[in-house]
Amino acid sequence: MQPLIQTPNLGPVSISKHVVRYFIKEQADGDETTATNDAIRILQSAEIDQLVIPVPSPGLEFWVHQSSSLVFTALPKDGYKLVSMVIKRDMSDFVFDKE
Repeated sequence: MQPLIQTPNLGPVSISKHVVRYFIKEQADGDETTATNDAIRILQSAEIDQLVIPVPSPGLEFWVHQSSSLVFTALPKDGYKLVSMVIKRDMSDFVFDKE
């Protein structure tokens, strides 16, 4: 398990190896440290927001980072959340509240 990382919106999180592998594939050099740091930077961003889905899925949260078009899944654990998956998604059909 990755060490816990503090994030402003999700709270403490741990990042799964699946998420790190996604970011490794996105890197030109495939460096794991750079990939992990990119994931952390996005998860710690104030731009990441929880998606409210029409049909709640108990025990599973969806978080979106609009500027990168990435959607993360998070599973609440004992005192933290496991960021278990990430996908790149076209955001054009999402509806965001503009406050």
